[in-house]
Amino acid sequence: MIPRPPLHQHAALADLHLIDGSGTIFVGRAFELAHACLAGFLAHQSLGLERMLHNEVAPMPIVQAQCDFHAQVRIGERIDIELRCEKIGDTSITLEFTARVNGVPRFTVRQVHVTIDRAGGRPITVPDALRRAFASSPAKA
Repeated sequence: MIPRPPLHQHAALADLHLIDGSGTIFVGRAFELAHACLAGFLAHQSLGLERMLHNEVAPMPIVQAQCDFHAQVRIGERIDIELRCEKIGDTSITLEFTARVNGVPRFTVRQVHVTIDRAGGRPITVPDALRRAFASSPAKA
C-alpha cells in the first residue's frame, strides 16, 4: 500500500524541556508535539482553537490516545511530525502523528477525537468544515 501524504507537517527541536532524566523524550511531551501539529493544521484551515472557544467550530476533545515509541529521541535532534487522518466517522475523527528524526520513525501518536455540542457535551455529527479539512489533500509546505 502506498502511504498517504501528510495533511500537515510540524518541526520541533528536542531541547531540554522535552527530555526526561533518561536523556530521551518524555511520553507527555510526545502528546504535546502531536497537539502542536494538530493546532498548526487547524489554524492553517482557519479552524483553530480560538474559533472553538468562540463556539464557531465544534469542540473535538480527545477520547482515546496512544503513543508507541519506535526509537529514542535525544536532546538536540530535529523532530519532524506528520499528521494523517486515519478515519472520519459519524461523530469522531481518528488521527495519526508520526514523528521522525532524519527520516527514521521515532514515535507514533494515535488519537480519537469526538465532536461535541458545547452546551450539553454530547457527541454530534462531524461538522462539514472539519470533515472537509481532514479529508482534504495535503497542504503545500
